[in-house]
Amino acid sequence: MSPRIERQGTDNRRSLPPFGKFRARLERRKRQGNKRATSWPDASYRLIEAINPGSRELAKSMTWYGFWVAEQITSLRPCLVNLIPDYDNDDNDLWQPQFLNLWDRIALHLRTNTDTRIDTIIDLLIKDEIFQLDQERKNLFQARQVVFSVIGWQTMIWKAETGVCPPGQLAISDERNGFQGENELSFRQDQSCCKRSLQQVIMGFGILLPSSPQCRLELRRESQATEGTTAALSSSPNYNCLPTISPASLNMFMLSTVGGIRIQWTDVLSHHLELNNKDRIIYLYRFPSFCLLNVPATSDEESKTERHTPIYACCDSTVNNKYWAGQDDIRDLLRETLLSYRVLFGQDKRSRKMYKRLRPFGDCSKREQDVLLNELCSREHCDLTANEDRDNYDPCEDFPLYSNRFKVLHQVLMNTKARTWKQLWKDKRDSAAWLTFWLLLIFGGLGVMFSFMQMILQVIAISLDRG
Repeated sequence: MSPRIERQGTDNRRSLPPFGKFRARLERRKRQGNKRATSWPDASYRLIEAINPGSRELAKSMTWYGFWVAEQITSLRPCLVNLIPDYDNDDNDLWQPQFLNLWDRIALHLRTNTDTRIDTIIDLLIKDEIFQLDQERKNLFQARQVVFSVIGWQTMIWKAETGVCPPGQLAISDERNGFQGENELSFRQDQSCCKRSLQQVIMGFGILLPSSPQCRLELRRESQATEGTTAALSSSPNYNCLPTISPASLNMFMLSTVGGIRIQWTDVLSHHLELNNKDRIIYLYRFPSFCLLNVPATSDEESKTERHTPIYACCDSTVNNKYWAGQDDIRDLLRETLLSYRVLFGQDKRSRKMYKRLRPFGDCSKREQDVLLNELCSREHCDLTANEDRDNYDPCEDFPLYSNRFKVLHQVLMNTKARTWKQLWKDKRDSAAWLTFWLLLIFGGLGVMFSFMQMILQVIAISLDRG
């Protein structure tokens, strides 16, 4: 837990965690009587309501989001000073009206417009006098960087990296030490992509959103209708799919103790459930309440065509691209992410106990943590997911987008054999085989022990007879 910030004395700010220093600065500014300073709760509510209007109740449990965005802003301050009139580079004033107006305008455009080009958004910000470019538009590169970064914060599909590439490029953060996974193809691309749609910009970095399962299902139906059903299915992505996903056998406790897999928590949604098999690391997204924020409250026909939040601007329903997600796929992705925490942690007693020893948020205070993560992972029962907890899940029905990632995890366990007595004791994937093994071991050991004792008694008896 981070140390409490007292009203007097700020010499302890060096010992504060990353989010704590922002809170200390704001408290200091408020004591100085700066009327422009916006309180942390109000700023956090405004950030969240810009993404999903009418989410005030949920925003009360998402105080972490304001602290998280504040940490990201620091890398963009030089760009904001050059682009936004009257923007103050004073670190004490985090939530300046100019930045909040920028945030609101970008979120509103992504929710209500089909033209998602970054350059179009920049022109709109100039028209609204939020941005001010010089006559030669030399700071256009900075404007593109700011808009690209803010969209990443509002969708959490990527984190933009600043200061690591030439001015004419966009870059996403390498949070996994060079591991690119199954989707990322490149960490950089030229800023000329800003003239294209947002979907094309994202695809320049790889398939950051899982591909649509509709094409896989259609391929399966077509292949079953042909004579070479088996041969055709073998090339389908769903071939040899997991028959079921059982939390009793596929959970984080088993992956850790038997599979030797370690957890690395990530702030990027597209990294969730990916496995770095070389380093034995699984990446888990640590902000599930952001998924809940973006899940539509209803599933009627109107909601299927409505763009609820900025994350839905990352899909393109007008383009027939089997490698890119549509709006239905994004809704499934959000729901599957929420349910995956129940499978890995919540439905298994040993995994729940294991989670309580983890520290996904380090030394951050409770206001800087996502309380929903604790709800999903540490409680035996949780009614926050759309689906009720079950003993078995159908990969194609319950996890159409994450089924391949679960299959990889399943294969890790299948290819890993318990090598120590401790692992044998903890490996209960096949409860019948586990019980049979230990019963045979116990009764067999007792039988050997009794036979040995009987042999000793016979030797003693023979010795006594001869004596």
